[in-house]
Amino acid sequence: MVCACIQELAKLRKSSIEAVDNTETFDSFKKYMHVSREIEDQLKEIIKSANAELNKCLIMLGGSTGDGKSHLISYLKNADEENLLADYETYNDSTESDEPSLEFLEALAKQLEEFNDDNLDNGSSVKMIIAINLGIIGKLFDSEEGKNFTRLKDYVENNQILSSYSNEIGYKSGSIFQHISFADYQIFGISESGVYTEYLEKLLDKVFDIDEDGNEFYKTINNCVCGQKNKCPVFHNYQLLQDKKIQKYIINRIIQIVIEDKAIMSTRDVLNLLYDILVSENFSKQALIDDFSDETKYLMDYISWSAPTLINEYADISEKLRLLRQHDVFRYRTEEVDNRTMKFHSMENIEQEFRQGTKGTPYEQLADTTSIAVFGGIKPELKKQVYKFLIRLEDMNGGSVGNEHSSILDEYVKNIFYQCTGNERKLAKFFDLAQNAILTWDGNFGDETICIDESNDMYWILEALMIENASLGVRPSSDEVLYRFSPELRVRFKSQFIAEQDALETSVDFSLFELLCAMKNGYKPNVKDKNLHTDFISYIKRLTDLGNKGRRVIIQSKSGDMKRRYSFEKTTAGYKFKVI
Repeated sequence: MVCACIQELAKLRKSSIEAVDNTETFDSFKKYMHVSREIEDQLKEIIKSANAELNKCLIMLGGSTGDGKSHLISYLKNADEENLLADYETYNDSTESDEPSLEFLEALAKQLEEFNDDNLDNGSSVKMIIAINLGIIGKLFDSEEGKNFTRLKDYVENNQILSSYSNEIGYKSGSIFQHISFADYQIFGISESGVYTEYLEKLLDKVFDIDEDGNEFYKTINNCVCGQKNKCPVFHNYQLLQDKKIQKYIINRIIQIVIEDKAIMSTRDVLNLLYDILVSENFSKQALIDDFSDETKYLMDYISWSAPTLINEYADISEKLRLLRQHDVFRYRTEEVDNRTMKFHSMENIEQEFRQGTKGTPYEQLADTTSIAVFGGIKPELKKQVYKFLIRLEDMNGGSVGNEHSSILDEYVKNIFYQCTGNERKLAKFFDLAQNAILTWDGNFGDETICIDESNDMYWILEALMIENASLGVRPSSDEVLYRFSPELRVRFKSQFIAEQDALETSVDFSLFELLCAMKNGYKPNVKDKNLHTDFISYIKRLTDLGNKGRRVIIQSKSGDMKRRYSFEKTTAGYKFKVI
């Protein structure tokens, strides 16, 4: 028994035929789903400049699988009103993996023959734009077929095309080779005031906008005639996600896993995620009908097939859902939530709680169409599922049970913006956090003093370490919104004895940043923290070489009078040991 609504929503899946792009065609569905973004504008500027200046040109549009390379080229070739690619050959490697076969590399070298060392200056006027995975470029240069592409290889290496977020963008005047990469762009922007989500908002509008004429998703689902939609969780999930507030919640969860978990999120990933939130892999029209004969089973299945459950409980469906599950509201326990849990589970009749929790959502009619109030009092497992469903739904609606580190995430995003725009003055607080953590990682021993050895059972070995932050060397920018950024912070420290260019650098991801904030408030890293941040420990050990341990160390007892210290220092007359 096929459901037309599920068939229509299945177009969102990565595995659907609609997800495959052909640079020579661009059907009505793809045209409807197209949403312009920053990289499109930048690519157009490169094409315009190349068309005005060059006769021969190879434009490489790089990235990874599913990020939209082929879609963008197909759109510009077949649907864009400016018709900028009218004179271009197009090539798409999207069907190949990062481990291409010899035959593929031979075909790629043949396709790029006009741009090898022998033919680059032959006077032809070939223009080509190629959608290529970044890994493929490196594989070509390492192969026998790539030995005749040294000038192309030099261009790739000089412009750091294989290194995300580091290469300069824009048109390279006079160069036959041009490039731009999706790997450099995020699907949302950041600014001093927070995140900028216009692209994601418009993408969700394509799926949930109330438009009978243009939106086939809405048209199909709204006009469902199966007779079961009033009891159908998929229908209700779709209605829920039409709410702009719920859409904002989904977008924020996506941003959270990009920033906190460094997830690489493509357009195709977002659309596939929407399907996974709307439709359970266990759902079918027949299964829904079969459940009607057993109301308890229907309620259990309905809740497990609902969006609040799908976004938080099914880690094995996709990598993105696994990451989202790590930030389930129940992972952030508070005393308030614990008290509410006990109160709910002591109730014999949960009707009032259920009606209040689902009010204003498509799920509220479940109280009228089922005996959930009664069953919720006598079925412990169902009651447990209902409670989790209500708390998660409240969280989606912007309730007060959300995680407590959102303010730290906001601060982290601001710091990334300041870093990318070269505003190091506003990074002073972050630099102080990092310096404090470096000096107190193994205990607080006073200003500019660090523990260099804690392995002895009786003593700490300390040294004086006077460090200061060094410039990150980022060119100041007046951009108000950034789409090109890495979700990591950088920090550089030096001593007075070394030059600025020799400063030591490390990266700080969100997990470490959150720990730095906690340490500023007195938290001491435990074994788990140290195992998670071994790179930071290695950085601290490198910094200790900038201290004065070669001339003087301090020995402090681990017991007794903690204020008593001994120094052991090298002098012109030998070594001196004294109480300090």
